[in-house]
Amino acid sequence: MDNPSPNSWNSVRQVIGPHGLLSVLMPAFNLEKAIAANVRRVHALFAGQVPFEIVVINDGSRDGTAGELRRLQSEIPELHPVLLPRNVGKGAALRAGFEAARGTISSFSTPTSTCLPARSPNSSASWPRNTPMSSSAPSSTPIRASPTPGSAGS
Repeated sequence: MDNPSPNSWNSVRQVIGPHGLLSVLMPAFNLEKAIAANVRRVHALFAGQVPFEIVVINDGSRDGTAGELRRLQSEIPELHPVLLPRNVGKGAALRAGFEAARGTISSFSTPTSTCLPARSPNSSASWPRNTPMSSSAPSSTPIRASPTPGSAGS
């Protein structure tokens, strides 16, 4: 990941708002050997820049991914693992992550791509271009969380 410019961070802060939180979702399946480095890399990108949380969804991994995530929690307080008991697939794992996310804005990252962030259903501002959230092609489609029951838009 490239280091974003200070102006990009200012744009992100403006979109998140003074009391907002960015949720970075990372689905994981059998990534015991790589998950710590992936989480540390995301943490290093956002630490000190914007309020954020890292929601790693362990999709029923059969290796030590869940254990690695538990160990990382003491090192990285922004880490909030979601441990699924069985493999449900990337789409269902991301849905579980969106449900667990506390942020006003959510973005997700996989080992092979980074997708554009989506505003929460109760937000109205658009995401600024050229922010540090995306390394994907401009044609990427935003991923939007479904409104939770009782929220605006449901």
